[in-house]
Amino acid sequence: SIKISEYLTVIDMINKTNKFEENKASLRGAYLEYLFYKLLTLLKSYEKIDDVIWNGKIGKYGIPTSAPGGVTGTPDIVFIVNGIHIVLELTTIKPKALQFSAEGASVPDHIKIYNKNIENEVIGIFSAPMIHNRNTAAMQSVLKGSGIKLHCITIDELLTILTSKNKEELVDFLSE
Repeated sequence: SIKISEYLTVIDMINKTNKFEENKASLRGAYLEYLFYKLLTLLKSYEKIDDVIWNGKIGKYGIPTSAPGGVTGTPDIVFIVNGIHIVLELTTIKPKALQFSAEGASVPDHIKIYNKNIENEVIGIFSAPMIHNRNTAAMQSVLKGSGIKLHCITIDELLTILTSKNKEELVDFLSE
């Protein structure tokens, strides 16, 4: 069994590296999704969360592929804590403009589309190596009036929250 600390190390390496070729950006993102899925699966086994669904897959040769997203609005990962469905959208993109063009519209859309099919409370988390206030404000404004909260936090902050808080503290944080 792999320890959480081992996944944290690998996630941190992916978060900090830009050594992949540009055409490998989707691989980097897919691997980040996969590692978070594995981390959340471990947290489920420790009963810190109740369930986790990754919408990506393991492809040929064991290489992860990202969740499809697109017009169906399939989120990267959904995990459930005390009946609250948390839509987790991840990216490895750092620059403000690139991050916004890739994620600014799709993140709130994925959360809103997922929310339409769920009777439980839905909360969004957008996590990236860097969070830009302009991008956060724009994504949150799209969700304004829907009653859906969106937390925009760095990958490092997300890792700290997921690994340091118990179930009740996690629910309290998400409900803020």
